[in-house]
Amino acid sequence: RGAAPANTVSASLSAQKGTTSHLRTQDAKVQVITEVAPPQRIVHVSEGWQKLCGFGIDETLGRSLDIIQGPLSHGPELDRLKWAIANEESTTVTLINYTRDGRLFSHE
Repeated sequence: RGAAPANTVSASLSAQKGTTSHLRTQDAKVQVITEVAPPQRIVHVSEGWQKLCGFGIDETLGRSLDIIQGPLSHGPELDRLKWAIANEESTTVTLINYTRDGRLFSHE
C-alpha cells in the first residue's frame, strides 16, 4: 500500500444547499453524493463509481466514505476538505483512497 496511486481521477466536489456534497469526475461517469452533515452517509453512487471502487450500491448506500479510506487517505488534504464542506467553501484537494481489493487511486 505504500506505492504511488495507480490511476488519477480528476474530480470536483461541491456542496449544494448545505445538505449533500457531490464528487463527480470531469466525464461525469464517476459520481458519489453524500450528506454534508456527519456522518456524511452516501446517498447516491454512479455505476462508474461502483466499477472504480469495487463496491456495489447495496454495500455503499447509507455508509460513509470511510469504506474507501486507508492509511494514506488521512492527512492535511482530507482535513482541508472536511473544513471546506463544513464551512460551505470551495476547495481543491488531492485525496488518496483504496478500491475494494486494496489498489490505490487518487482524485483531485
